[in-house]
Amino acid sequence: MEFEDMQKIWNADSQQFAYAIDEDAMYQRILAKKKGSKRTVNKMEWFLMAVNVLAGAVILGKNILKDLHNPYLYAMTGLLIVASGYIFWRRKQRLAGENHFDRSITGDLDHAIRNAQYRERLSLSAFFYATPLFALIFWSAYKDNESTIFLVGIALLFVVTIVLSIFEHRFIHMRYRKRLEKMKKMLENG
Repeated sequence: MEFEDMQKIWNADSQQFAYAIDEDAMYQRILAKKKGSKRTVNKMEWFLMAVNVLAGAVILGKNILKDLHNPYLYAMTGLLIVASGYIFWRRKQRLAGENHFDRSITGDLDHAIRNAQYRERLSLSAFFYATPLFALIFWSAYKDNESTIFLVGIALLFVVTIVLSIFEHRFIHMRYRKRLEKMKKMLENG
């Protein structure tokens, strides 16, 4: 809770100041977190679906138009399309569960926490999805007799992507969820 959300109240029994939480300010903050979390999850889902479908279409088109018949490129296209379908399926499940929360401070906070957990899992699944994708990219380049420097570049790109993915997961998504859970504990403890 931020200091602005608290009010200084004189406690006549103890003859000192006590602090109380401004419930309206807290509820507005929770609603803003809920809307922000939902908006972020929507953007992540649409972005990931669009990128996967577009990349899959480009790779498939290149493989067909250039008459490459590279099995790794076909597998990569399949992986990208399946990933996009999986994200779409998970999105439908998430949206179906949207109306199961009551319209109260705790219900809206639970809704925000659930969206944050979903966002965290989506980030984690992208981390695991990158490994087979990079393996297919690497083997496709290897099959095409690319230079050693190019193959090392792909490996370095994979390592950087994994490091950034871990950073994003831990320092953005996990922290956001933990802040919401901390807010919930504060609310429950009074």
